[in-house]
Amino acid sequence: MKKLTHHAVFIISVLVAYLINGLVMKVLGGIDRLHNSKYLSVLIYMTAIVIVFYPIYHILTKVGEEVGHSVIKQSQKMIGSPFVGLLLGFITLFGILFCCYAWVMYKLTVVDMVRTLF
Repeated sequence: MKKLTHHAVFIISVLVAYLINGLVMKVLGGIDRLHNSKYLSVLIYMTAIVIVFYPIYHILTKVGEEVGHSVIKQSQKMIGSPFVGLLLGFITLFGILFCCYAWVMYKLTVVDMVRTLF
């Protein structure tokens, strides 16, 4: 169960860190217009990726492990199965991240996504 929790936390951490990194890159999108040097803009992008991605990944992994263990304990008390609690927690977080990615990439809201289904 510990290994499964570790993999779930890793997946969620990478997705969150990449989402935040993508938002920072959108903010820095005008950097190439500020400087004439393409090399300087590449260096700024690379620096931003390391500055943003590295700490966020480690923070999310640490917090995620703690939350994961807490979810497993609570679900074992409520449902009787730590696996079901981990699965429900993972699906919930994945769904939230899916909505965030849809908004960032295509400006889609949950209401827009539901409308297209019906």
